[in-house]
Parts: sequence; structure tokens; C-alpha cells
Amino acid sequence: MEYYVALSGEKVGPLTQYQLVGMLRDGEVTAEDKVWHAAAADGWQQISEEPSLASALAGLERERERREGLPDEDGAAPDSAERSDAPRDPYAPPRSDSAAHTDSVRARPFSRFLARWYDYMLVMTAVVFFSGVEIPEPEQGMTTAQMREMYIEMAEDPSYQKFAITLYICLFAWHALEGALIALGIPTPGKALMGIRVASRDGSVIPMFKSIYRSFLVYILGVGLFYPLIAVATMILAFFILMSKGSTQWDKWLGMEVRHSPMTFGRILLVVGAFLALMTLQSLI
Repeated sequence: MEYYVALSGEKVGPLTQYQLVGMLRDGEVTAEDKVWHAAAADGWQQISEEPSLASALAGLERERERREGLPDEDGAAPDSAERSDAPRDPYAPPRSDSAAHTDSVRARPFSRFLARWYDYMLVMTAVVFFSGVEIPEPEQGMTTAQMREMYIEMAEDPSYQKFAITLYICLFAWHALEGALIALGIPTPGKALMGIRVASRDGSVIPMFKSIYRSFLVYILGVGLFYPLIAVATMILAFFILMSKGSTQWDKWLGMEVRHSPMTFGRILLVVGAFLALMTLQSLI
């Protein structure tokens, strides 16, 4: 089911239930804001009165009570271990029903793609630099047949074969490193650039093994082991799942979420500058 929310006189949507609940959790919308969906017989109504969101609102209320140490609806105080024993992510902003923090869990597939591609570009630049292999570029005026012949010759050259194997190994190793960095609360260069952070949905610290496991699920299901045709298919599939469900399959399975800082004008300039600088560096190697 897709929802639309009325915010400041504008209709925002379509939103999946997961996305709408994330906005409620982050304080981007409140239970008093009005919502509409195609099956709504009564038209626009307050989120608190929308039957299809009743269980989600109850879950958010339980989350708030656990955070604040309030007694449950039976009058019993929540178990102290539930409140304090689970380690909290020191890098996670406190979950609040106010708009105090600006991170958002709304799906932003292009931001995630750019962050990951920037990291891959860094790895590829490092491999090219340390391997000393010179990657030929098509000359102006070359026909398609000539370019195909050039790339076939590259594929048959032992030095380029060694380079390709090294690149695959380094990209594989990068995913292990990425998982370790996420567990330590350290963003990769691409994630830092795009204002992206991977967090546990309950705010607890992500275990190292779980974080590395997530990175390799991305390696398999997100980029298809870097095999060209498989990679294209898996990226397209992941894109549509993210847009329709508000979360990728691996994050849903592992209870994680990807949080985004606001994409301000200054950040956009930083992203453009970073990519231009990296492409310039690649052209000089």
C-alpha cells in the first residue's frame, strides 16, 4: 500500500508503510498530520486515525516507552536489562519523536549508489597506481570494431589478466574492510561523502560478524560478484526492492537501516568536487 502525507500544504508521496513509519520515528511527520491512500474510504485523515497504521503506531509508542523507562500498559516497569544492557551505538543520534535530529531513513538509492561507486573508484585507482598497468583509452575517431579489437587484445594480455584478478581480489577484500568499518562506527569515504550511515534499527551496536556478513550480502546480491551481466541484473532488482519496500533485502533480514543526512547545497558541491578530483587523479596515473 502506498501512502501520501500532507506536509506544509504539499502532498508528499508515494511512501511505503516502512518509509512512513521511519518518518514518524524521526519526527518528520506526526500522528496529527493527515494521510491518504487509494483504499481510504474516508479520504484524508489523521495518521492516528488510519486503521492500517494502528499496529505501527502502537509499536512506535512501545519504543518510546522503552526509551523513556515508562511502565507498560499493565503498569509494570520495563525490564531494566531491556533498557540498559543492550549496547547502544555511540554514533547513532537518539531516536526521538521530535524533529531534533536530521537523519532520515527514507530510501535514497542514487545516494547509496554514488557512495558505493566512489568507494569502488578509490579501490580501482589504488590498484591501477600500484600495479603500474596503463589502461589504454579509445582514441578519437576509432570505430566500434577497432575499440572491440583493442579490448580483446587487452583481455588476452597476461599483464591485464593479472591486473583484473588483482582488482577482483581487492574489491572482495574491500567488502570485508567495509563491514569492519561499519561495526566500528566509521563511515567509508563514499558514505562519509554522501552523509550515509548504516545503523541497527534498535540503536544497538552492530556486531563485527553481522556487519561483515552484510557487506558480503551486498557483494553477492547488490553487485552480483562484479560479473557484468549479473551485476546489472542484481543492481536493478535491488533498486526496485528498495524503492517499493523502503529497505534492501539484506538490511531487512539483518535488522539494519541506512540513515541519510540532508543533501544540502554544500554537500552537493562537495560530492561533485570529490568525484571530479578522483577522475582527474585517474587520468593522471
